[in-house]
Amino acid sequence: MVEAIALLRRHETLITADAGDYREANLKALASAAIPALIADTAMRGHDERFQDQGRHQAKPDLLDDKGKPPKEARRFRPADFDDDREAGTCIGPAGKALYQKGSNGLHNGHLATRFTGSQRDGVPCGLRARCLRTPERTRVRQVYFRGKYPAAEESHTDRRKRAIDREEGRRCDDRRFARVKPVFGNLWANSGWTASPCGGRKKVDGHWKLYCRTHNLEKLAHHEYAG
Repeated sequence: MVEAIALLRRHETLITADAGDYREANLKALASAAIPALIADTAMRGHDERFQDQGRHQAKPDLLDDKGKPPKEARRFRPADFDDDREAGTCIGPAGKALYQKGSNGLHNGHLATRFTGSQRDGVPCGLRARCLRTPERTRVRQVYFRGKYPAAEESHTDRRKRAIDREEGRRCDDRRFARVKPVFGNLWANSGWTASPCGGRKKVDGHWKLYCRTHNLEKLAHHEYAG
């Protein structure tokens, strides 16, 4: 896609894209080619305080039909559900019981991490075992790791882009992308019924997509009385 618009880019052009293109390989390729880019990460709304109440919209019915998956079972507790104080060496679980620190600055999946472990006295009879343990019938207590940074690791392109989009200027740029692109997708999906291309091959899909986009533009012109 970037190569396809190479002749249209100017020195001040900023490439923007949604989370579907957010991969380390893509970010690295853009950085290697010195192409300015701002790509939304998959968890961007999770660390943007402006979307704190977005959950209320998820309860609304589908505009076309209900394609939603069946309700998921209650998820297991994550480290974020535990109240930890690594300076004091304490951690309180969702049931209000204390976990005990079992080491700090150890490695866990390549990260520096502090480990906390529950006691059998509290864990075995706990009524929340099904939400706390993957295999409550075999595992007796929960262990929780709180990670630090990669030891002596270079900052990834992914982390660098997250910081860029969280800045005030980054958010303004992404807001402009959102305002320009999302209404087009919304109209094509909700009004034209375009959800996926039935064509095979990149060239055919590209032609199919451009046909729908031109239809969208013609509808806009007609709506604003340019047709006559």
